[in-house]
Amino acid sequence: MTSILTNVAAMAALQTLRGIDSQMEDTQARVSSGLRVGTASDNAAYWSIATTMRSDNLALSTVQDALGLGAAKVDTAYSAMETVVEVMKEIKAKLVAATEDGVDKSKIQEEISQLQDQLKSISESASFSGENWLQSDLTNGPVVKSVVGSFVRSEDGSVSVKKVNYTLDSSTVLFDQGTQMGLLDREAVTGADTVSLADVPVAISKVSTATITDLTAAGGTLGTTAITAPVADNVESFTTTGGDLYVRYYSDTGVIQLDDNGNELWARVVATNVVPADLGAAHHATGADMANGANVFYYQEDIANKTVSVTALSGADVISLNASGLNYNISGRVATEVLDPTNVWIQLDPTTDVWVNATTVAPAPTDLSEPTAEGILIGGVPYYINETNQTLPAELVGASLGFSVSTLDITDLDAVAAQMGGMSTEADALDFMVQYLDTQLEAIVSATSALGSIAMRIGMQEDFISKLTDSIDSGIGRLVDADMNEESTRLKALQTQQQLAIQSLSIANTASENILTLFRQ
Repeated sequence: MTSILTNVAAMAALQTLRGIDSQMEDTQARVSSGLRVGTASDNAAYWSIATTMRSDNLALSTVQDALGLGAAKVDTAYSAMETVVEVMKEIKAKLVAATEDGVDKSKIQEEISQLQDQLKSISESASFSGENWLQSDLTNGPVVKSVVGSFVRSEDGSVSVKKVNYTLDSSTVLFDQGTQMGLLDREAVTGADTVSLADVPVAISKVSTATITDLTAAGGTLGTTAITAPVADNVESFTTTGGDLYVRYYSDTGVIQLDDNGNELWARVVATNVVPADLGAAHHATGADMANGANVFYYQEDIANKTVSVTALSGADVISLNASGLNYNISGRVATEVLDPTNVWIQLDPTTDVWVNATTVAPAPTDLSEPTAEGILIGGVPYYINETNQTLPAELVGASLGFSVSTLDITDLDAVAAQMGGMSTEADALDFMVQYLDTQLEAIVSATSALGSIAMRIGMQEDFISKLTDSIDSGIGRLVDADMNEESTRLKALQTQQQLAIQSLSIANTASENILTLFRQ
């Protein structure tokens, strides 16, 4: 049927032309932008992922800038420390030269004084962007310096910024502007030093505990663990990446245990039907033991037993310990209080005079879940470390010798010898200075090594983030970038189809004109 009112062929040709024009618009948009997915309407899922990853890449770029700033700070401190090591070597050499008979100590001291001034100058000038890692005020304790290390997006979509930390304390700071406990301004003493018990091998079995924040940061999964006693229940638990199981740490009365900052503690446990030696059963919030069928949950140890090397005190040490009176009996490196034989001090490290307080009486656990303390055997006698008492009595602390690395003066050896007490001579005082300087030099070398390790880590992190950024860019491209070869071929084909559609529409429109010939005379 042929109609002059309805041209079906023209309508079909026009519809085809419209479809081709629409495809050409899409193709031309891809060619001009280079993107296969340019808006959410193109592909909502891919557009969302690409937009998020571009945002993360921008954050990584900022992290890389921060790493560059951190690297500059570390490099400044490291370069200064290297120079300090060289100056310390020079001072040590001058002190050794001063031990020679007949040398002019005043002339040597002039050189040493110049080197000491140089140490101060280096420390003061080792600043970058207003931060100096070689000197600090430690009055309120250690100061932690942080360098942004990475930007992390976890599986659940949460993000976090990880940092590389460097602690400024008495083992890393050269000059302490508050308490003068830096490596170069801390005065030498005749007696002993103490360190944190965290640095001492303490032979006491302890339940492994951590806060949920610490566990999450270390990696793992928060979930639940089924128990049958004291009631059938699913208790909240945390499984580390290593497979260790942690539950909330309750006392035998069902009281949740807290750390010093008031945070809830979680304890590492294992379910077994074999009772572990010296470890208590894990408790439920009801205070009863937790069990799973035939197995009971037991707390697990955190600190393994270690052997402590204890050697004999020297004659000079004995004189120093009892300088204020015979208040301690000395046996090996164990000083026992005369009036209270259960109270002892053990010198763990004779090279650095590290002492810890101990007792011969096994401490009773304050909670039934706590394990039995295990003593350090010395001469067949068990000694139990006192973790709270870290203050040495005056007899063990000794007297200050009135000099530090930055203030030592070899023209005043008689005063130092007098402070050392006993039959000490100027030669003894000079020998002590050499030993003290060598000890401080070793500590500075160790601090320099720590800075070097951080510098290496930051460099590796910079390289990694650079590669990670490239990988993310590549991944985004795989999702949303247009294949220009494919798009150019499609555009050429659509242009041809467009011409054919126009020709087809033209033919369809001329069909109605042919009807006019039927009405011509």
